[in-house]
Order: sequence, then C-alpha cells, then structure tokens
Amino acid sequence: MADALATPEVDIDLIDVVDDFNARQKFPKEELEQLAGTIEETGLVQPIKVKKKPDGRFDLVAGERRFRAAKIAGLKTIEITLSTGNPVTETLVENIHRSNLNPIETALGLKAFAEEHNLETYKKIGAKVRKREDWVGAHMRLLKLPRSVQRFIAAGDVPAEAEPLLRPIAEVSAKFAATLCEAGKLRGYSGRQFIQRFGDLFEELPRMEGLKNVPTMINVPRFHLSEVVLDLDRENEEHKGLIEKALNAFYTHIYYGADRDPQVQLAEPEIDRARAAGVLVEHIEGSFSSAYIIDRELALDLVHSAIERRTIEKEEEAKQEAIHQEELKAQRKEDRKKATDERKEKGELSPQAQAKADAEYAVRFNEALGRMLLEHRTGGKNKKHALTRAKLVAHLFVDDNLDLAGRGLRFTVDKLRSVERTPLKKGGFKEKITYATNEECTAELRRRIDNARSETEVNEVLSEAIFAAVLADNKAEPQSRRPNWIGSYEATAKVEKIAKAELKEVKPRKPRRVQQKAAK
Repeated sequence: MADALATPEVDIDLIDVVDDFNARQKFPKEELEQLAGTIEETGLVQPIKVKKKPDGRFDLVAGERRFRAAKIAGLKTIEITLSTGNPVTETLVENIHRSNLNPIETALGLKAFAEEHNLETYKKIGAKVRKREDWVGAHMRLLKLPRSVQRFIAAGDVPAEAEPLLRPIAEVSAKFAATLCEAGKLRGYSGRQFIQRFGDLFEELPRMEGLKNVPTMINVPRFHLSEVVLDLDRENEEHKGLIEKALNAFYTHIYYGADRDPQVQLAEPEIDRARAAGVLVEHIEGSFSSAYIIDRELALDLVHSAIERRTIEKEEEAKQEAIHQEELKAQRKEDRKKATDERKEKGELSPQAQAKADAEYAVRFNEALGRMLLEHRTGGKNKKHALTRAKLVAHLFVDDNLDLAGRGLRFTVDKLRSVERTPLKKGGFKEKITYATNEECTAELRRRIDNARSETEVNEVLSEAIFAAVLADNKAEPQSRRPNWIGSYEATAKVEKIAKAELKEVKPRKPRRVQQKAAK
C-alpha cells in the first residue's frame, strides 16, 4: 500500500523544458541557488508536473523553478505528477495567483488559456481564472504592443499601466514607442513616475542624449528646413531655391540667420496628410499636445505643399488687403464729402479756409499784444508788479535747476543740516553731520523766494543759492550723494565770468588743512 501511495520519480535528464509551456520567463540565479540548498537539506517539498510524450520522455508543465533548482542541487531523479490537460493552462493556473509573474508572462498565459478553452471575452476568461474583467483586459492588451515595447514592461522598466499611452504611438511606429521606453529607463522614470512624466519625456525626446537607434523626429507644426534637408546648403542651387520659397512663404520680415535655415510652418492640411499616411506620432495630455513626423521623405513633400499653400494664401491676403485699402479710401472720401456738405449747410468754413482765417486773426492779435506790452512799460506799472515779476522769474529758474539748492545751500545754511555729537571716552566729541535732502533744500529756497518783500531781496535769495552752488566744497558728503549743479560746465563758467567780482568778495580764505596720519 505504501508503494502504491508513493510519488513516482523519473530520471531528471528525461525531462524537457518547452518555453511555451511555462508563463514564467525569468529565474533569478540567487533565488535558484537558495532553493537548491533547501532541496539538498530537506528534499523536494512539492513534485513537478510533467506531460508524457510518445517517445518516453516528458515535457515540463509546472514547477520549472523547482526543476532548475533540483538540477543545481545535483538530483539524478525527481518526483513528478502527470498532466492530462493543456500544459500552458495548468502552468498559468498554478502561477497566476502567486503574483510572481511579470505582466507579459501573465498576458501570454491568459492568451493560451483563452485559446485552450475557447473563451472569447475578457469577462469569461476572468471568471475562469478568478480575476476581474478589467484586470484581464489590461493584461491582454499588452500583447498588442510591439515586442520591443513588451520587453521593457517584462523587465519592470515601464509599468503595464502605461499601455494606453504607448499603444497609439506604437500603432504608428514601434521604434518610436520603444525609444520612449528606453528614454524613460535612461531618465530613471519607473512606475507611476513614467506615466506622470510621459508628456515631458515625449517633448524632450529629440534633444535627449544617450539614446540608441533614434527614429526620425521632425517636430510639428514648426521646424527648421535643415531638419528635413539634412545637407542644406545655401550655395546649392536647388536648396537655394527652396530656401527663398520658404522665406517668401513664411516670413514677413527676415531676421538674422533665417536666410540660411528658415523655419517652416505646417497647417492642418499638411498635418492631416501626415496623419493619414501613418507617419505622425502624437501625444495629447490635457491642454498639452505635441507631435512628430517620422518620415523625412514625406516631410519634404509636405514642405513643398505648405509653401505652395502659403504662397496662394499670401496672394489672396494681399488682394484682400488691397480691396480693404480701396474701401477705406472710398470711405474717407465719402466722409470728407459728407463733412463738407454739413459745413455748407451750417455756413461753416472749410478746414483750409478756417486755418487761413485763424492765422490772420493770430497775426492781428500778436500785433495788438506787442502794443499793449510796450504801453505796459511805465514806471508806475513796473513798480506795482516788480516783486511779482521777480518771484516768477526766480521760480522758473528753480524749475529748470532743481539741484541748485541741494548743491550749495545744504552745506552753508545751518537750518539745512543737523549735527549729532557723541561724547568720547578720552574726552571731546565725535560729530556726525546729516544734510537735508535735495527736495528739502529746494523747498527751503522756494519758501525764501515767496517770503521776499522786494525784488531786490528775491535777487539776493536766488544769487545766494547760485553762489553757494558754484563755491561750496561738496566733499563734505560722499560722492554718491553729491548733486551735480550747475547743469553744465558752460553754465558754471558763465556764472564765474559775469559775477567774478562778487564771487571774489564772497569766497572765504582757505582754512589750514589738518594732516591725517597714515594708519600703521
């Protein structure tokens, strides 16, 4: 009885591994070596499943990991159970619920399972393997991706959830989709990060370094002509003609460098052609969209089409603009006629006649003004308005010389500076002088002008400010704070020439300089 219940064993060398039978495709070496050590100590815990062949050998159905470890452990025979169903199906059912298959392995197993049981819907497959319909669909759709993309998903470099992003791109270009996967791996974008940064990855792809076998990527709708004509040469007659056509079609004003490598602007007609030809790779994400043409020959054809289309459009635009200008011209003429008719009805002069009448009136008025000013020059009237006149002239002078007071009065008028004394430990005081601002000095000068009681006093106030501005030593303040009056060297020279005698009377004798000792 014991012999009847014993697990059968066969020579391990009689067992063949058939790739299509096992969903698992990766067997890490370290894990196999650990399992081999366990088998050496305790033996095989669970038999492997095999299917007997007519020639007396066996195909491995389930347990390839245990089988490989047993060989490493040096077993000559191995315990088996015989399979009577589909090997792929049995392997799938064994492995799928262990969550140790990669998404592509799982997808391959599901496909074989569906074919074995004639299951035509994801719902029916899911019911058989006890998985949700959407889970089955997500895995089965992975097999529609190119193998070059599947290998990145199988390796864990790209998440299976990226399939909806990669599918429309792969339908146009398997190479482009694989390059995106390679770029994500290069950038280190794994899992959700690959999906979150997919738009950035798509846009950066043409400029990314380190990629291999990069496909043609011509960014649309705008790109340089040299991206399509790789050997673009201004000296080449054919290229020169194409450049000139592009400039005429797409440029209003030619900027530096454009005459050697102009930009081309495709529009919907050309983009639709590229899409219909299956050479336009697109990605749309919210308000973001980006697209590339992956066929340089077709791109050149589209360049010629765009130039032809834009040339016709510009000619039509020029015609419409000419019509518009004619309409404006006619409208202005009509407006002028209407205005003339209205003036005639009101008995008004034309603009030309009105301008002539205004000029004649101005001449007569100015002549009368000259006579009145001459009559105004009487002793009594001069005396009556003398102070007001002096203040007017003084304020106008200050308006034109806003730095005047700040250049001189701030250094000479006690009211416009404050002295802060700080006692020193060794005796005496340390003085800190703060001067009024330019605006405060100007306000003080205007106040003095307004308070003057005679034209002589006004002249004295203004002259004092001018003399202080010319003579004051502005080194009392740092250079960054020194106002720059008088406005020019010529103005200062004129003051020194006209008021030379008075400046000499006002200018003090130079005090003895205090010699500063150099610091040791």
